[in-house]
Amino acid sequence: MLRVWCCVMLVAASAAGAVRVSDAALRTPVAVVDHAEPGATLRYVGTLRWLLGAGGDRSGAARLAVEAGYPAEVHRRVPTDDGYFLTALRLANPGKPVVLFTHGLMTNGAAWVSNLPHNDLAFMLYDAGFDVWVAHFRGTKDSLAHRYLSVHSQQYWDFSVTEYALYDLPAMLDLITANAGQRSVILVGHSEGASSALAMLSLLPRYADTVSLLVALAPSAYLQHSTQPVISFASKFHIVDTMKLLHITHFTGFEPIGSFVQGSVCHLMPRFCSVTMNAIAGWDLPNMNYTRTEVFVQAADTASTHHLAHLVQLYNTNRFGMFDYGPKINLRVYLSADAPLFPIGNVTTPVALFYGGKDCLVSKIDIEQNLLRVLRPATIVHRKFIPTWNHLDFMWSEGNVVFKEIVQLCVLWAENTTARRGQA
Repeated sequence: MLRVWCCVMLVAASAAGAVRVSDAALRTPVAVVDHAEPGATLRYVGTLRWLLGAGGDRSGAARLAVEAGYPAEVHRRVPTDDGYFLTALRLANPGKPVVLFTHGLMTNGAAWVSNLPHNDLAFMLYDAGFDVWVAHFRGTKDSLAHRYLSVHSQQYWDFSVTEYALYDLPAMLDLITANAGQRSVILVGHSEGASSALAMLSLLPRYADTVSLLVALAPSAYLQHSTQPVISFASKFHIVDTMKLLHITHFTGFEPIGSFVQGSVCHLMPRFCSVTMNAIAGWDLPNMNYTRTEVFVQAADTASTHHLAHLVQLYNTNRFGMFDYGPKINLRVYLSADAPLFPIGNVTTPVALFYGGKDCLVSKIDIEQNLLRVLRPATIVHRKFIPTWNHLDFMWSEGNVVFKEIVQLCVLWAENTTARRGQA
């Protein structure tokens, strides 16, 4: 009886806490495109989460887009080569240049459509004439399904930036080129969304012709000088090792009860939530629209312990490489006792680099003394340092001057790409 009561309370709490997402999403005119092969079987996180909307618009990204006045398509069950099924949001502008947005750890694609239209980069690029696509990486609310793995299994959660690079990003780019009628894509990535793009372009050079420009916003490739409290605390006290000993495979995005509490607290005390977010991302209170924090927190999502361990590895080693399992397992996985580095010095795709002075995760030193020393100088076509921005401002800044600069850059780049291909 207690178990039944707890389940009822979980459902009620989740429904109440997500009413601004799930209930409203059911009433919005959203086109849904299913990409699963006929007869494909999928496994979800479990009956409770499936009933609450896993694999649909659980993040609320489509609802946010529609409420802001933009067309929304939800592309569900996009298969990866290793068995995961992803979801993408499209703000359809058929025949126009394509831009793909990718997110970082502990967020999902809703982060890109959470701001007000006049200072939301995805909306601004749509208004500038782009066909906008937004990815939800594996393990997030809208991309929980797998062909044969249960998310209750450890194997399901054994992923990090490497798998984003080898499987998720290629699946998204293949989806777009097959459905948008365009041969090239501008990729806008934040944090792990940017570092995974660099990794993909270094490991899978065939996508260099597909990605015409990478707009890298605070790419989390080198973290030696990071002061982010979670990463530094996890490193100092070996938190990841403890989590693995306890078989904790992932930590959730504050749900189901947590999302209700979190959303309610941010609704009643938005300034408090803004301070908390700044403590995690870097102190920069004036730049964030704290009245939107109850919307921003809806983009909080689940992260794998394996992914956190990979970030701690980057922090400890100052090497942008694949996950280090130890010599014995490395030999089996990589055919080498050492975990390979991502050969990002081989990247030929043009990169526009943006980074902030108050970012406690991705420091100015790590960008300028580590990343820029490895990337080919010729690939850096645009570079912008914003002294007052923290890690979250690249998505949720109240000001739009930098966003306007990015939009102008993308417009000019798309025009030049079209002109070059017309001459070819």
